[in-house]
Amino acid sequence: MSKFSLDTSFDMPPLVYIILALLPKRLRERDYVFGPLADSIQSIAVFLVSLWISGSSYIAFLSAFCFALTPALLKADARVFFLSPRPWAELFASISLLFAVLFYHEHTLALGFLSVLFGSFVLLTSRFGPQAIFFLSLGLTVALLAWEFLLLLCFAFLLAVLLSKGYYLRVLRRHIGHTNFFRTTLVERYSGTTQVTGWKDIKLALVERKNVINIFARNPIISCLAFTPLLPLLWVVAVVDFSPLLSSPILLTFFVWANVAFAVVALISTRQLRFLGEAERYQNYAMLPICVIAPIILESIGAAVLWFLFSFVLLYSVLLIRKSYSLAFRCFGATRKEERLSDELFSFLNQIPSEKILCIPFNVSTEVSYKTHHTTVYWGGYPLTGNFTSEDLEEVFDELPYPKKDIARLCRKFSATLALFSKRSMGEIPLSYYVLDGLEKVFENEGFDAYRMRKNG
Repeated sequence: MSKFSLDTSFDMPPLVYIILALLPKRLRERDYVFGPLADSIQSIAVFLVSLWISGSSYIAFLSAFCFALTPALLKADARVFFLSPRPWAELFASISLLFAVLFYHEHTLALGFLSVLFGSFVLLTSRFGPQAIFFLSLGLTVALLAWEFLLLLCFAFLLAVLLSKGYYLRVLRRHIGHTNFFRTTLVERYSGTTQVTGWKDIKLALVERKNVINIFARNPIISCLAFTPLLPLLWVVAVVDFSPLLSSPILLTFFVWANVAFAVVALISTRQLRFLGEAERYQNYAMLPICVIAPIILESIGAAVLWFLFSFVLLYSVLLIRKSYSLAFRCFGATRKEERLSDELFSFLNQIPSEKILCIPFNVSTEVSYKTHHTTVYWGGYPLTGNFTSEDLEEVFDELPYPKKDIARLCRKFSATLALFSKRSMGEIPLSYYVLDGLEKVFENEGFDAYRMRKNG
């Protein structure tokens, strides 16, 4: 398994890459569709489980609809320019927990084995999956006073170590160090006086994102494609029982509420949703039980949540499907100059030699990462594996015929859309991506001179 992992201080569980290696090359080139596909499968699973528990297709549809439009899920799916193992880890976690609950009631050995098998898939797929599934199993153990859930998780851990021939222990050890570092970094970030709260971010977004409302008018096809997880769900609902939906007011007021919500919430970019914090990494692992149970208990509140969650999908529709940065920028009100600048920047980054490896998780500080030879630069955001050094990054902006303040404004304005998926392959498997976020801090606050001095200690 180590052959399919990045040779950096941030070891990623490689199960998704191994699965991709078994697929034909043509399918691997379309890896960005695997995330929405996994979410589609899970939305159907939420519908079927809710239908089994409640016996109402209306409640089941409401549960699956809430799941498909969860803000954390939409925000993660918006980054489809690179392959993310998150959807598959969530799907494996939901299946594992479902089999665990069935094993608790039936005590059938086959159900326990399936729970352990899919639990090991979670560990081998996502770094944050183990934390989420551990707390869910612990919660079920305390709530039901049953030892089965933690026992199944322990067996899943042992199976993951066995299947990976011990390599998972290395991944886990690096992940613990990674988590401890980010815990300290987040405390430093959010304890500072310059950190803007979520509601202030939203207020600023409402002023800046005036042109986003044109997305739906300019790109109706893209907006329709944003409902990827919902399309197979509607077919399943139609096969099971569609009559309760036709008799309810939900479809009659669907598009009215959608357009009203879009006019308000579509002005909010992904950057303004950062008040979700690190919780977004774990939120969707609990979505299956939450979405199944909540609408059954609070049907009216569930309907209100439905309208609120639905509005988010229209903004992210541009990012869900499109690979064209120019079109995405134009939808966000970008000028021709900004589009040309972004194209030049991306093309330059793609030409940087692959042997220049540097992990950059975005904070204006540097340190040697976990006793390796890599110097890691932190700029405050999500981890980034980029095939360039700090000197290369400086050279990028020196060669572009635009003032640095314009580049800083571009990075600030479009931090959510400045994503470049670069395919550095080991067996043609995508291994790295770029997310340019927070560069305005370097240009406007410190500059590269201060950055270089900080790096050299």
